[in-house]
Amino acid sequence: MEDQRVLDIGGILSETANLVSACAREVALFTFLIGGVTGLGIALTLTGSSIMQFEMGMATDYSRGAMGAAFDIFVSLLSFVAGFFLMRRYLEANGRPVGTGDRLWSYVGLAILSVLGYIAGLILLIVPGIILMVRWSAASGFLISGEKGITESLGASFEATKGNSWQIFFAGLILLLGLGIIGAVLGGVFGVLSLTAVAYLSAFLEAFSNAISLAFGIAVYLLLTDGNEEVRDVFS
Repeated sequence: MEDQRVLDIGGILSETANLVSACAREVALFTFLIGGVTGLGIALTLTGSSIMQFEMGMATDYSRGAMGAAFDIFVSLLSFVAGFFLMRRYLEANGRPVGTGDRLWSYVGLAILSVLGYIAGLILLIVPGIILMVRWSAASGFLISGEKGITESLGASFEATKGNSWQIFFAGLILLLGLGIIGAVLGGVFGVLSLTAVAYLSAFLEAFSNAISLAFGIAVYLLLTDGNEEVRDVFS
């Protein structure tokens, strides 16, 4: 008898763990690539790093001059592109098809629209921004699978997550707290050695955390559509 995958807090966390396990080699490659490049920037004093600061966005530190800002932008772009291909692998590892053609550029458009939405929502007393983060959590899955375009993916995710918002929110909160605790413990251990060791550790922890957060979004998408033809028909 096959195990039934359920979209609840435990199911989301379990599916996330399964994806990371199934793509362990790719997750390790992503972590060492992004963490290594960031570590190089720290060594060259082109960038700074702090434990668990989730930098999939275009964060820059202009206090380090033009070279520092350019380096931060480069790392953000590298993380973005590498994250796209990592999510493709998450889908492929689950036996799901992935779209062809200009999916990467569509993903760029999706990211821009979603970030603008998050910012607007956060400005409006924070809660709307959190709601959008939850309701759009599966958008990347819809887009990268080739099922939908940019705005259609956001809409599909918003509709598909209806009735599951609290489960997704608390699963994400638990994951965030868990990664934060791991980062704090390791930071304390390495902090005994030196602040430089903490900075290098932080670079790899940030990269690994980004890989986990990408798996989380794909896990939500998979659980929303797994074996549920009715959901697929609604968005076809």
